[in-house]
Amino acid sequence: MANNHVLVAFVPVNNNALVVFVPNTNNIVPNTNNIILNTNINNTNNNNRTLWTNQQLGFLINERRRLNFDFHYSGRSHVTLWSTIAININTIFGTSYTGVQCKTRFQNLVSQYHVNKKIYI
Repeated sequence: MANNHVLVAFVPVNNNALVVFVPNTNNIVPNTNNIILNTNINNTNNNNRTLWTNQQLGFLINERRRLNFDFHYSGRSHVTLWSTIAININTIFGTSYTGVQCKTRFQNLVSQYHVNKKIYI
């Protein structure tokens, strides 16, 4: 007897779940006994990539802006400054980001800005 089940995929996006319905064209009955829902408690996905919330990104941008003078003119190590930003984010949000992760995420935001600026302007 043909079964009309559909497969449902849950994809974490900024702590929200995206639900995608895919028709089960092979008439395969899924085994629901072994389904594990990823509730994203650790703020990471299956690839161990860090998922940043909008609040965390806003805080990251504001902290980098606040320390802009120090980055350019104080002579302090950038490693120390990014570590300071990471400590502040971790204190506020209860996360465990490193200075390198904060630096990488900020640089990616700047790159994405420049790409979008070229596309839309």
